[in-house]
Amino acid sequence: MAVPAEPQFRSPITVTASYQLGAGQEEPQERSYEVEAGRRKTVYVPA
Repeated sequence: MAVPAEPQFRSPITVTASYQLGAGQEEPQERSYEVEAGRRKTVYVPA
């Protein structure tokens, strides 16, 4: 049985990812994603 999280841990968070592109391409780019409390988020990054 799951134990409910403390109230301060029930809020969504913002995660910032830095993408390092290949040589000769643009500068590194940052993107922010909101993740709901108790959840995961998968971000597709094409190779």
